Amino acid sequence: MKKLITLSILCLVAGTARSKEIPEYCLENNAVQHYIHDFEYDDDDYTYTNILDYCDPEPYKYYKYDGYRKDRPEPASLEFPSALPQDGILYVSENSDFSDSLTYNVKAGATGYDVYNLIPGRTYYYKVECPEKVCSDVFRTTGTLRQLNVEGIFNVRDMGGWIGLGGNPIKYGKLFRGSRMTNNGSGTEIITAAGKKAMLDAGIRGDLDLRTSSERNLTKSPLANNTDVKVDYYPIDDSYKSRISTFDQSDASIRGIKWIISELKKDRPVYFHCSVGADRTGTVAFLIGALCGMSESDLAKEFELTSFSADSVVTNGKIEDLRRRRTYDGRFDNTEKDYKYALLIEKVKALTGNTLQRKVYNHLKNGVQSGGEKIKEDDLDWLVTYLTGYKLVRKLTAGVRSISLKEGESYQLTPTFTPADATDTLITYRSLKPEIATVTPDGLVTAVSAGSTYIYISIDGLSASVKTTVTADESGVMHIKTAVQDEPAVNMAGQQIYAPAGMFIQGGKKYIYK
Repeated sequence: MKKLITLSILCLVAGTARSKEIPEYCLENNAVQHYIHDFEYDDDDYTYTNILDYCDPEPYKYYKYDGYRKDRPEPASLEFPSALPQDGILYVSENSDFSDSLTYNVKAGATGYDVYNLIPGRTYYYKVECPEKVCSDVFRTTGTLRQLNVEGIFNVRDMGGWIGLGGNPIKYGKLFRGSRMTNNGSGTEIITAAGKKAMLDAGIRGDLDLRTSSERNLTKSPLANNTDVKVDYYPIDDSYKSRISTFDQSDASIRGIKWIISELKKDRPVYFHCSVGADRTGTVAFLIGALCGMSESDLAKEFELTSFSADSVVTNGKIEDLRRRRTYDGRFDNTEKDYKYALLIEKVKALTGNTLQRKVYNHLKNGVQSGGEKIKEDDLDWLVTYLTGYKLVRKLTAGVRSISLKEGESYQLTPTFTPADATDTLITYRSLKPEIATVTPDGLVTAVSAGSTYIYISIDGLSASVKTTVTADESGVMHIKTAVQDEPAVNMAGQQIYAPAGMFIQGGKKYIYK
């Protein structure tokens, strides 16, 4: 999908400046583009799904093709000024000096080339040599979702692009998810040589295999075969007990994320997968996405995107439906009734924490069983910052546990947090019972009437509370509450006075307006 846009690129021609039209290619296929951008799901309502409007082959609302599969991106369809006189090489790079170029063999006679698996929102440079330079130009890519066209396998996509904490997008090119690269049981490769090149060109250097030992039957990653590129391989026996709604019964997902962090710290992007890249893979993707602050709507869409693959595959001689939905029905074939996305959300929301992000953070930090795997806070904080550029608040301290005030008295709260250079430094305050004590946006607590309440302090998904006890003022001062700040009062001499914020005498008693 190509359109021309005019960018402010100035070219000096005979001492004058002119603008150049830059080709722009949307990398999202039509169905996926509509699904991602047309709507937002409602939080807390998992009784409905919109996926059928986009992946059902009837009535071909957004596209028409054979079968359900639409898990492939659109290419950047480059056009050459003339047919190549002989075989050549196409170089594509984000750098104008063509450093770190992707290379493609182009046949003689070609008038263009479809380049797949580029990153959305980038400017690319390209040139063709055969052997001398034939042409060169620049183009841009658009879209959000980065699907990958990998020959031999399916359901492959980058987790980058989704909006996370602070409105920051998750980085592209660091985490990829998808299906198996070998047949279950036999270990025979199904990914082709071209598919391997596509994966390696994307920068993948770690292979997290979530299949059981009987499924995978491997000792190293298929990406490491027939190449001198080093690809780390980490197999985990991730059984059904850690899929979707049963994620809290096994620490397999936590072990996987822990390994992912270790690879990313070495700047080695990871491809994580199970058999079809739906449930076990979807659980790891959900936990990482939620940790990075993705919205409930985007988390559900990210899960349902598997539905754009082929409607079904044969796994161990059985037909397995690939389509997934966010509802309590879950799978389209309604098999394996315990594995439903809506049930996963229910369990996550039952965890400790003020936000979805903090609930998952605490889950990964605390583990699911005594003696099981846990991820250190330093590593969780590092992963969030690495993927989103957002620095989490680690600790919030209220400064005091409780305060005691008389009616009319005030107290300034001075909470602290670490680290001091956290991204979100906005502290919010809330009184549980404002009729007993109020609190301003700056943390000034004012006693109103006798009783007790709590002042809640929050920042970046963390919270603290201060018990506040208010006792009656025994000094003879009575308090008049009014929403009118300049309501008139009459003194003992019968003279009308105003006391919008102070004390006055009436009938032998002292009064304070508040």
